[in-house]
Amino acid sequence: MKQTRPNRKASFLTDSFARLVFVYAAQNIALSVTGIIDTAAVGRFVGEQGLAAMKLGLPVFSVIGLFGNVMSTGLSVQLPREITAGRPDRAGRSFYRTGAFAVAVSLLFLVAGLLFPGLVAALLNGQAAGETIRQQMMDYLKPILIGALPVLCYYILSAMAAMEGGERYITASSAAILFVDALGDLLAVKTGRGLAGIACASIAAYLAADVVLFAFFLTHNTVLKRKYKATGESGCLGEVLRSGMPMAVKYVCTILCPILINRLMLRYGTVIGLAALSVQDAVHYVPEALCRGISSAVLLLTGIYCAEQDRQKLEREKICVLQYSLLGFAVSVVLGLFARPILGLFTTQPELVRSGVSALRWYLVGVPFTCINFAVTAYLQSMKKSKAANTYIVLNRLLLPVSITWGMGALWGMEGIYASFAVSEIVAVLIFAAEQLVRALSGKAVTIGSEAWTPLIGQICRDVTTVREAVEVSEEIFTLCRTHRIDRKRAGQISLCMEELAVNSIRHGFSDGKKHHAEIRFMLMKDRLILRIRDNGRYYDLTEQSRMLHPENSAEHIGLRLVFGCADEVRYSHAFRLNHVSVSVSMPAEE
Repeated sequence: MKQTRPNRKASFLTDSFARLVFVYAAQNIALSVTGIIDTAAVGRFVGEQGLAAMKLGLPVFSVIGLFGNVMSTGLSVQLPREITAGRPDRAGRSFYRTGAFAVAVSLLFLVAGLLFPGLVAALLNGQAAGETIRQQMMDYLKPILIGALPVLCYYILSAMAAMEGGERYITASSAAILFVDALGDLLAVKTGRGLAGIACASIAAYLAADVVLFAFFLTHNTVLKRKYKATGESGCLGEVLRSGMPMAVKYVCTILCPILINRLMLRYGTVIGLAALSVQDAVHYVPEALCRGISSAVLLLTGIYCAEQDRQKLEREKICVLQYSLLGFAVSVVLGLFARPILGLFTTQPELVRSGVSALRWYLVGVPFTCINFAVTAYLQSMKKSKAANTYIVLNRLLLPVSITWGMGALWGMEGIYASFAVSEIVAVLIFAAEQLVRALSGKAVTIGSEAWTPLIGQICRDVTTVREAVEVSEEIFTLCRTHRIDRKRAGQISLCMEELAVNSIRHGFSDGKKHHAEIRFMLMKDRLILRIRDNGRYYDLTEQSRMLHPENSAEHIGLRLVFGCADEVRYSHAFRLNHVSVSVSMPAEE
């Protein structure tokens, strides 16, 4: 396959990956800090039994997170594919139907919170811990179950806002969560509301974040303001839920794993050890925020590059993951150095401080490997390799942690349980690396994409910033087409098509004085030609403009008429603050 050398002055992949990583990392850090504040408030003003009750009740948040993440990751997998395929109507219907499903699920949590809080507490080992802790668990669980809808909405709105280019609003919503939760915890402490007040503060924080995100959707040209055709098409919600099912498996493991490890701690350790794990749970979300940011970036971008059959970008994505995993190592080192002062935020009891420092430092050893494991599961999920994703999730999030914790706990007690977190993450990475090595040595394709992709005969990848560079790429496309015996007239049409689209973006979309560029990818296949142009200029829907052309005025927008005249299909979409144009042309070779 002949392929021109890519000219990489800039990379939308690198820029988008970095932006999404840090936006979602900031979001998860805000959520983590609220968890730290909540845990510190409980530890300082409620005591050890309050910490233990909070630890036993946390899986309820995981249950709500299960549904929220299934819906949000399902949207993150499905929407990039719909947008890349030029189906904004279907993307909009997926969003609305997912929102309706969230309302239905929240009603079930509402019933559980109002009628069955005691049963929920019993299922989470509340009775085994004693009546006092069980009652505190119920106080904590009721507001969370009753207020599940704001939490679910936050997951869905965040996923959609990332696609619509609302990263600033996601960051603002994170700040709102942090501020409202801290203020609510302060009020809970001042009024003596205990765990019930802490839980109410958390729900109020999510509600404030939802208000911020709704403001974005209502003030911008987003899914809430667009009109869609009433096609009666079904299946949108089903596809979203199926795409998000690996996350359901992950959260089932996340729910089961702490419950089993809590039992192991009570068997091989003490209540102090359980309280230390509660502190670890609060603090570990700070480094894990980076892991989740990487995962979210992979989940969103892989769908687009898979739909475009862009193996180069998928390979580049791996490099980005490794780079940010090294950043995770740096974060772990810093937190490890300050582990003792961090524990001082939660308690002044010397024994709990010693246990908490050990638990935290052992966890931090595994953070770089956690980054890789999160990225692997997100990649497999976005590629719709559900069986492989589910297998890896069960191995990484349940089988390895529980079995290693059981073995190391039996041998070394509490210290072995603390160390097992890092060991299980490292072992998971080694297993995946070994599996990839075996596939490579056996001649099988390493996991980089779908084997059903159409083979490429030739390809050109270039970045342009000027009209002159666009003309040069147009000439390269013409030459490549002629080399592969494409009719001169049609070769000229597709090359001129590319030139018209790129020049239009440069002249009209890049005129605001900011730094812009266009990314061009031309693919020559056996039966068709695909031209993809992606730029970060002004929003411009050329398919919408084409419908506004007047047939009687043939001199109007000649370039645009040329594009739609010679192409079999032209699609436009706008995602991640980028214009995406795809042109498909049937190009039979000369006899």
